[in-house]
Amino acid sequence: MAIPLLTFANSVECPELLTINGCIEKSWKMNTKTGELAAAGMTQSMSRVGKCIDNGPMEGFWGILKRERYYGKRFTEKETLVKMIENYIDYYNNKRLQKSLGILTPMEKHEIYLQAT
Repeated sequence: MAIPLLTFANSVECPELLTINGCIEKSWKMNTKTGELAAAGMTQSMSRVGKCIDNGPMEGFWGILKRERYYGKRFTEKETLVKMIENYIDYYNNKRLQKSLGILTPMEKHEIYLQAT
């Protein structure tokens, strides 16, 4: 889920290199046309105001990423920031153990789920 958003944010002008969400939110607000979203492989959320449950997991992910890899650092080049995010997504999915998943990584939990079905 994070990869398409990162790809979309990376495909538009993003002068704010010092804020992760600020950059993505600005890009998102400037490019809300359905055709542009579809071209980026994304579907616009249709939640009502005050009903943001579909956005909760991504908000949580960005909060964890910022706490573990962003705060206290300064990124002066867009490529460095994008590479850090890409590396963190791989780490988060494949190496970061999560208590809520029974001390498994998300991919380990996914594999167990697939084997059960």
